[in-house]
Amino acid sequence: MNARRSWFLLLIAVLALLATACGDDDGGDTAEQPTTDAATDDDSDTADDDSDTADDDSSGADDDAEMADDDMADDDGAEATPSAGGGGTLVLGDETITLDSARCFLEEQDAAAGGGKILFVGQGSGTNADGTELLLDVSRYDEESQFTGDDITVDIGDPFSDDLVSYRAAAEIGTVQIDGSVMSADGLTFSNFDLGEELPGSFQLNC
Repeated sequence: MNARRSWFLLLIAVLALLATACGDDDGGDTAEQPTTDAATDDDSDTADDDSDTADDDSSGADDDAEMADDDMADDDGAEATPSAGGGGTLVLGDETITLDSARCFLEEQDAAAGGGKILFVGQGSGTNADGTELLLDVSRYDEESQFTGDDITVDIGDPFSDDLVSYRAAAEIGTVQIDGSVMSADGLTFSNFDLGEELPGSFQLNC
């Protein structure tokens, strides 16, 4: 009886040990699993946050590029420069002179003297039949200016020489026509008061 009881107690002890061992394994697995899942979720959230941050940085770079492009567009629009073309022609008296080059500035600017504004200017250069260089200069002064009207001058010769000969035609606003990049006027009368001479003329500038 005692031997049978001893064997029974031993069997219970062995079963208890086996149950304890199995319980430790299950508990370890159960404890570790949430930790692994939590770490995975944290890593995923961190990756998503990093991705969002990268997207925000990229969006900011695009905005900076667009602002730079806008700044650049504004600067180009603000800085008007003279346009250069293929010359043109000047008729002065009975001579038709080919102008080798032409430059125009079609933006208004403050007049240096007399107040008001100069609405546009044009210039053309060439050589007459005598081989002397000349310069055609065209300006329009607004109604607030002391020199209101379209002013056209032709300087023949060295502008720093006493041999310079100048002809001037003063006309009403609108005498000079602008069609695209072409500036022209007909029916002009050029006067040189020093010589007491008047010459009919016209011009065309291809700016």
